[in-house]
Amino acid sequence: MEKIRVLVVGLGKIGRNVLQMLPEYPDMELAGIVTRRQLEVAKEFNTTAVYKLDVPEIYRGCGADVAIMCGGSKNDLPKQTPFFATHFNVVDSFDTHGHIGPYIEEGTGQPMLGHLRTVDIICRETKHTGHIGIGWDPGSFSLMRAFFNACLADCKVYAFYGLTEKGGLSLGHTNALLGIPGIVDARQYTHAKPEAIELVRQGGQPDLSDRDKHRRECKIVIADGADEKAITEAIVNMPLYYEPYDTTVKVVSQAELDSEKADLSHDGLVIATGTAGYMEFKNVWVSNPMATAGFLLAYARATHRANLAGHYGCFTAPDTPVADLLLDCETKVSLI
Repeated sequence: MEKIRVLVVGLGKIGRNVLQMLPEYPDMELAGIVTRRQLEVAKEFNTTAVYKLDVPEIYRGCGADVAIMCGGSKNDLPKQTPFFATHFNVVDSFDTHGHIGPYIEEGTGQPMLGHLRTVDIICRETKHTGHIGIGWDPGSFSLMRAFFNACLADCKVYAFYGLTEKGGLSLGHTNALLGIPGIVDARQYTHAKPEAIELVRQGGQPDLSDRDKHRRECKIVIADGADEKAITEAIVNMPLYYEPYDTTVKVVSQAELDSEKADLSHDGLVIATGTAGYMEFKNVWVSNPMATAGFLLAYARATHRANLAGHYGCFTAPDTPVADLLLDCETKVSLI
């Protein structure tokens, strides 16, 4: 079996979980790691196949078939995925739903192509293949939304995240907090509103805003002398991430935040209601980043196969046959 060589770009929680899960994918092998911390990472993993993010002339010759982009959606992936698509096939977990398609940039009013179209143009020009928005939402939830919409007459689809009392850890929203000056460390928990879930299950297809469905809880550690009021205002007014929700901000000690870091759990639910009844799809993750890593590796396989077949451009989860994610035909048949 000729193995698919993957380049892991970024070594936060998702990147580390991709590396941890890679041995479970027998048709794949590591081509290298791209990071801002080359020497530290090379020592930790005892490998010379570690490249500095800002030296592309070295890592673009590593022989990778697919670059798995593991950075954050707010600041990393909008720049890094298009750049790496000039050199490799790419797959990322971009999760800013409102920026996947065309949108108007907040603050400037500038019309933007959106992440999907931006990466698609580059992939077509370079004869590469990309998948963006790969995780559990967007990702598996996107598949279910499409399936429910196609199969359930007069359908309306809802999604909820953080079903337990403690809520679910959101990696992308936590990453957005860490980009605010004065914040040293942070965790963000999403809480679904139980009354909204029950309202949907009762039928009637209610009109629910983001604020009706969820609230967001932010725990932050701030630097000495930082302006707590200004930081709080920056959080609750952040477009897309926090402004559309009831958001609470709590300043905690580093010790208190550290005591929670072993818990990486999250969960979510897609509900579709129609004239025939309703359908549900639920994810329960012990580790949010581990779940995301599994999706990225499966779609890295599909990305490589699509490229070999000459399917150039950028795609999302619903564009790709589920069978292309599987290791072999025997696996596909056994699951029918």
